Amino acid sequence: MGLTGWRRRWSSEGDRARRARISNAGGATATLGLAAAFAFGLVSAPAAAPACTRTWDGGAGTTVWSTAANWSPDGVPAATDHVCIPAGATVVHSTGSSSVLTIQSAGRLTLSSGTLALTDTGNDSRVADFTQSGGTLAGAGVLRVEGVLRWTGGFQVDAGRTVIAVGGSAVIDSGGGNSVFLEDGRQLDNEGTLDWVSGHIRLGFASTPVRINNSGRFQLADGNSVFRWTGAGLDPQLHNQVGGLMIKANGVSATTVNVPYDNDGTL
Repeated sequence: MGLTGWRRRWSSEGDRARRARISNAGGATATLGLAAAFAFGLVSAPAAAPACTRTWDGGAGTTVWSTAANWSPDGVPAATDHVCIPAGATVVHSTGSSSVLTIQSAGRLTLSSGTLALTDTGNDSRVADFTQSGGTLAGAGVLRVEGVLRWTGGFQVDAGRTVIAVGGSAVIDSGGGNSVFLEDGRQLDNEGTLDWVSGHIRLGFASTPVRINNSGRFQLADGNSVFRWTGAGLDPQLHNQVGGLMIKANGVSATTVNVPYDNDGTL
């Protein structure tokens, strides 16, 4: 099903490289069903989580990641740790550079500053509630958001993927003319619901293309843009996959997708 009263403007950049400019032609609204990603075999059963080697206990009485007494056994998580955060806990990474194997969080985790790297490529990190207001999410590991992602600022970089799982949701809301950044081959995969509320999304060039893949529901912000940012290498890409639904928020301003774009879903 398409979007009645909406316009799509395409200009050729080769068979697979296209640019899309999407605008609301007169405030028209449309209601479309959300395709189930399971029906297309896009989602597999999750693997068992690795055993915790460092678990949040909040022993220092603060929410600070970098305080040793907040962890059991005492000590700030290190590069060899599988980190666990229990339900009801709130943890804030606000300084320094941290590298861990995985994070399994049933609580609330915030990255406000510094660098947090996930390095295990054989086990996904899984979070129920993740906010990134600044700093850098890095590493080659997968961060799977099974609850809520709020992304209001900062960078996501390196060869890893951020996945909004089926049943999960995400909001990109950097405000006004501000941006969030995907660089260095990072991939953002939406299998759930992704609402881009405000601000711009900047995608960098890299030897492995930066990608946004949508197989869920992706609502585009009115009047903002996805565009190429910086670096050297291959163009970033936006792909609306089979079963994916991309719609534009109501409004009078155009939303510009100024990166190579493939549509195999519903727009």
